[in-house]
Amino acid sequence: MAEHLKTDDHGYEKYPKSINTIYAAIDKGLIPGVTRQDMKTVSATEVVTMKENRIPLPECIRKCAGLRNGNSFKIQCKKNGEIVLRKI
Repeated sequence: MAEHLKTDDHGYEKYPKSINTIYAAIDKGLIPGVTRQDMKTVSATEVVTMKENRIPLPECIRKCAGLRNGNSFKIQCKKNGEIVLRKI
């Protein structure tokens, strides 16, 4: 969220950009449409395939999804090349 607010193309350039001042601004209602919960949303994270084409899941993603050893998944590749991974 902090990185998003640093860009100049959405009109929030005048708002604070450090995480602490963003929380303070959210609490004061200075950033329209943004809540503290929005700040807890995990952004897309870039990963690189490893040996044997394994794809690592970053810790922030594992925590967000509540993943543990032994979880099962369904995986799908859409026609546009997008890969969808769902915990079951």
